[in-house]
Amino acid sequence: MRRLTLFKTFPLSTALVFLYTGCITSINKTEIRNPAADICVSESGLTHLFNVLENNESRIVIELGEFQKVFNLDGANYKFEVSFKGITDELMTQEQQKAADPIVLSGEINGNNRLTIPVTGTGAYIVTLFQKTSKPFWKQKVFAIAAKDKSLKEDEKEQLAQMYAPVINYHPDELYSPVSFEYLTNQVDKDLALDDETFILTNKSVAQSLFGGLFGGSPSTLNVSFLFKDILNVLPYYGHHESVLKSGLSNSAMTRLKQRYGKDHATIYYSVFENVKRKEILINYHFFYSYDPKNGTAKKDVMPAHIFDRESMTVVLRSTSKEPLDVYYGAHLANQTMAELDSSGKPAQSWVTGRTHLNWSEKNYPNSHVEKIGTHPVPAIALGSHGVYPKPATYAVLMGNIKVLVEKAGGDKGQEKFLYPESMTDFKAPNSASYKLKSLKLENTVSGCGPANILAYSGSTVDVLGPVNASFPPFTDREENFMSYADPNAPLFDMQK
Repeated sequence: MRRLTLFKTFPLSTALVFLYTGCITSINKTEIRNPAADICVSESGLTHLFNVLENNESRIVIELGEFQKVFNLDGANYKFEVSFKGITDELMTQEQQKAADPIVLSGEINGNNRLTIPVTGTGAYIVTLFQKTSKPFWKQKVFAIAAKDKSLKEDEKEQLAQMYAPVINYHPDELYSPVSFEYLTNQVDKDLALDDETFILTNKSVAQSLFGGLFGGSPSTLNVSFLFKDILNVLPYYGHHESVLKSGLSNSAMTRLKQRYGKDHATIYYSVFENVKRKEILINYHFFYSYDPKNGTAKKDVMPAHIFDRESMTVVLRSTSKEPLDVYYGAHLANQTMAELDSSGKPAQSWVTGRTHLNWSEKNYPNSHVEKIGTHPVPAIALGSHGVYPKPATYAVLMGNIKVLVEKAGGDKGQEKFLYPESMTDFKAPNSASYKLKSLKLENTVSGCGPANILAYSGSTVDVLGPVNASFPPFTDREENFMSYADPNAPLFDMQK
């Protein structure tokens, strides 16, 4: 079960060394890190390749593993470049973004396997490793938040997050709850059968991957196989940006993750960003699910169903007055056309960009204001896919005139299944339950074997049907492009249609 296959041309002796040498470098257990990354113990035999030891407002420290042996490099030395994908207040094409990403650090790895990267701005620091510039063998993102982009204290962030925490309207048939990382990674309420289930890290596309053609153009594949009980000893150390997490079962629909409903572990996470230029505070609310059956069920899958799911919504405040301005609702992919359907099944309104928004003020926007209970927005969650919508209705993913996916969101009046923050002690409604609200702490994301260290993985944790997959925060547009994501010119939803 525990195997690693990286390249077709991998010599057996090299593979054996890689599998059984354990940790690459000895790390004193008393060594102080800021923040501390746990020393992980694993049965997998997989060595740590890319270890983010430290990540704070001033610097990132990375320990690099034995890439020479793993990738059978020609010689002991290789080069690195660190580019910076900073936050911008406008969307860019890939070509524009590439031109705008400056190289902040470069050099050669020739014995010293630690990189220290100065944090000069908020965004993704992209580490590329190569022997030939045209053929990199590793590319990984590390997200950091610079000191100049932080003015709020942690207790202030928590107070704001609690004040605007959503009351979630689920469809009465919904089985899955948003859960904690402890539950998501099987650390609590353990399923022993899931622990022994095989999962794989592989490159997203052999034809387009950075791994393809490393040796004279011959196609190659990344195939890191491990048991689920070792997920926290693999993902935080194998965060290649071009990799994707998949079930290793011959029939992925048989995964035990389908039965991780999480009713007793309901948790929503939050992250807070400050847009100094626009004088705005953005509160992201993050929902993580064990499984996404789309409009199928736990017993009967549909083709687009997948393991793991992440969804989110954003509340925007004026930073000076803390007055709420807008709420952004995210559902499905940015390149998909979404529509609310009328009673006859025809599109009543449609939008792209993967999000739509409402204004907070009912007075100024009578047709496009947020549904709320006090200061708490009430989004409707799609049955199965868990997409976040402004109101209960039937929605569809469109491809031209074809409805690729049709889904109901939320429960109709009197049929709602509410999930509310546990701070709302006076909330009363039939068929309701409370959830815990926790900080995502993105500004301190490091490798390690704690449940939240899964966020150090910059590849795709959500294997979506088709060419585009999805990552966990902080590697989504809500974090990497938060200034342009909360765009007042984004599609405005009409609550009266």
